[in-house]
Amino acid sequence: VALFALGQHDCVPVDVHVWRIATRDYEPALRRAKSLTPAVYEQVGDAFRSRFGHFAGWAHSLLFGAELAGPLRSRLPGALLADMDSFRKQEKCAAKTLQEQRLQRRLLKAKKKEADLHSGAGAGADPAT
Repeated sequence: VALFALGQHDCVPVDVHVWRIATRDYEPALRRAKSLTPAVYEQVGDAFRSRFGHFAGWAHSLLFGAELAGPLRSRLPGALLADMDSFRKQEKCAAKTLQEQRLQRRLLKAKKKEADLHSGAGAGADPAT
């Protein structure tokens, strides 16, 4: 509303899609953030404003539309589309790796727990038998 109705052309509404755009194209340091906190929200807006100045909100609108594979996507330069696709693949690969690491940690934890149970089961037994 601020962007369209109130003439706040540098207003940048931020969601996960806009966060992804900012991380990929303008502020790679934002990748370290685990969630979209108020501080990260402000950093994303600042990244857009430093790049697009007074019209950061309009740039956001165009890039957001293109990010969601709308009709605007076909109008973007091929190099930018390639970067977007590459980044999306990297994100999927990183997510898969993280998921596999979590699974491995759970399996190791379960094996350790099982080993502890087996070693603890003999603790009450008579060592002479």
